[in-house]
Amino acid sequence: MTRNELQQKTISWLLSENKKLRAFAREVMESWPEGGIEGDDLQEIACRHGMLAPEIRHEPCGEWCNCNCLGDFDSADWQRGVECYRRTALLTGEAG
Repeated sequence: MTRNELQQKTISWLLSENKKLRAFAREVMESWPEGGIEGDDLQEIACRHGMLAPEIRHEPCGEWCNCNCLGDFDSADWQRGVECYRRTALLTGEAG
């Protein structure tokens, strides 16, 4: 890949990421200033715009992960699978 092709690919990726972030921000701000936004609504919006990705886990992903801390899950729940929302590269800033 030439340097120019790499630059064009990078620019295209950045424009795509920017578009997703702007769409997320617009949707979050739709409720402003009249009302607030609930956590489950924010989670749904973040999933829709690629900031969070649901993942079925059969054990906690980490000691401080929401799937471990917030849920009151028993062993039967973990056996069936618990939905955990993971931050994507768009949210963490890691290269995608």
